[in-house]
Amino acid sequence: MSKSLSVAKLQPAIDVFNPGPIHSVHRISATSSWLSALIGIFLIIGSSLAFFFTFLDLGVQILRYGPIQIVETNTITLSLGILLILPGILTSLYGISNLYKTIVLCENGLEFRDKNRTQFWDWHEIEYFSISITNQNSYLIYPNTSYSFILIKANGTRQKIDNKYERIEELGLLISKKVNPILFEKALQKIRAGEKVQFGKITICDQGLLLMNKDFCAWNEIDSVEVKNGYAVIYKIYDPWLNH
Repeated sequence: MSKSLSVAKLQPAIDVFNPGPIHSVHRISATSSWLSALIGIFLIIGSSLAFFFTFLDLGVQILRYGPIQIVETNTITLSLGILLILPGILTSLYGISNLYKTIVLCENGLEFRDKNRTQFWDWHEIEYFSISITNQNSYLIYPNTSYSFILIKANGTRQKIDNKYERIEELGLLISKKVNPILFEKALQKIRAGEKVQFGKITICDQGLLLMNKDFCAWNEIDSVEVKNGYAVIYKIYDPWLNH
């Protein structure tokens, strides 16, 4: 007598990530992708031509004077070829590696997309977020602002986002709006649990503030806190105490 076998239908794999709706897409800039690759290719072509004319000239001299009595070797084209080859290779590799990079900001996290893979960072996985903004002013060069954002998970995985991406200022603002409330809540929970939380040179605990692990100020000693030009200015009661 034959036995009936129950066969379970295989279900398609379900994506464990839940990015949610897409809010913005930030592709790698043309300067950091195809334009860099194109410049690198031109440098390699220039280097190849310089080597070609160097050895062509060398061959002509050997045919004319023999292999021993070489009157002159064109060192200018040889030096030019050597100077162009390494920057050409590095620039082209840099551009090619950036061709398909894209950051997608979703409701529940960030997607870091490349040609062959996609990394998803949930907002709640991020344990550290820093912002660096540098204004570069010059009389000869048009003023430029450089942005650099660093995201770090609890396991130490790091992502750096900078001016290579389109609309970098907008991206940084959107990330701040998503990440800062979560990081604030995590820090508040740690402080309530009696743990210390460090913000740069300032350490916060349930008893007060500690600056550079040296100067301590209890909460009841603080009169007011102001932010001036990106610096936190903390005043003790009746007396300015800290300018960081």
